[in-house]
Amino acid sequence: MKSNELSYGRGSKILINKLIKCTAIMIWIYVIIKLFFFDIDVYIIKKFAPEKINYINYKFLFIISLVALLFIFKKNKAFIILLYIAFFPLILVTWEIPYFIFKQKSWVLAIACINSFITIIISLKQLIVMLSVYLISVFIVINTNNKYAILVVLITLCCFFLYAISKRIIMIFKSSKINDFYRNIILQPFTDNLRKQIALDHTIKNIPFENLDENQKSKWVEKLQTTVLYNRLYIFMSKKLKNYQESKLSYAYYAFSIISLIFLVIVTFSIINLGVYKIDKNAFKLTGSSSFFTFFYYSFNNIVINGIDEIKPQNMISKTLYMFEVSIAMVISMIFVTLMFSAKNEKNNQELDRIITKFEDRGNELELMIKEDYDLNTIDEALEKLETLKSVIIGFIYRITDRF
Repeated sequence: MKSNELSYGRGSKILINKLIKCTAIMIWIYVIIKLFFFDIDVYIIKKFAPEKINYINYKFLFIISLVALLFIFKKNKAFIILLYIAFFPLILVTWEIPYFIFKQKSWVLAIACINSFITIIISLKQLIVMLSVYLISVFIVINTNNKYAILVVLITLCCFFLYAISKRIIMIFKSSKINDFYRNIILQPFTDNLRKQIALDHTIKNIPFENLDENQKSKWVEKLQTTVLYNRLYIFMSKKLKNYQESKLSYAYYAFSIISLIFLVIVTFSIINLGVYKIDKNAFKLTGSSSFFTFFYYSFNNIVINGIDEIKPQNMISKTLYMFEVSIAMVISMIFVTLMFSAKNEKNNQELDRIITKFEDRGNELELMIKEDYDLNTIDEALEKLETLKSVIIGFIYRITDRF
């Protein structure tokens, strides 16, 4: 009976957690659509219950009522639930996605995701500037009818777009930033600092372990376990990077770069086309609303070279923008195809091969250091020694070793 009650309680808790997560997802989808595309709440009410359109003016009271009900029925957890919903995008990136990857037990997938995260971190400054410029541009173009202000925004955005897309295309053909990260951030410190930190003190080097005092034994074990740990980590990284290379998931880096470029093109021309329309109503022939979403839809269809009836370019400027957007999309597509079958991809593989070899060399150097400083013949003997001495991290070291 108790086991059934526990099972029921656990099942209801899982269901509630899933409902909270779904609620957070729906709220953030609503916020994004509402802010950047169109009034989805107004659209839904007009579509399914047009006679209740006036109720939209009371949505703030409705939200307050829902929060109040949450505090009534979940008073102990209400504040935590609200925080979870408010910071869901951050939680998604820092916990939900990493936990999902961990459950897959695939180091190849993990490395692919880590590489994408490294790319974002390396380009964080540029991404923040770009996001700021585009948010300001969207806000001004949507919320003002001042033609001169819109014109200044469009000229600024065009210059920034040309600079950004040129830099992104050049980055694709240059040495991978991910490889630079592995080479300069992870591997380079070994030759300068790591060797000094993990080297055994010369005063106890080559002295039999039994002849050391307690303090010296503690230092001996600490240095040995640290050296073995780094040896295992470097060998582990070399093998997992090799698996990643053989899996061809490295193509995902190029795909991610191309998709981000295409999205940048769509958003940019959505803003520009909307701005041109607000400056000159005769630039486009519209059969629907002149919302940002309408122009986003138009720009997206231009990328896939699919004309739509809702918007038609009418004058030289709008037609030139259409041709320019389609041309950029074709160039990006050709770059992607070229990358898949070009010497650039081979060069990237060669760079990754050199990094893998360096990881292996670092691991072998550490193994040689263990043999010379601790008078141990193999790494397996070092592991056995640490297990005998009850090293605090021997379990973790074995777990790394088991995943080779």
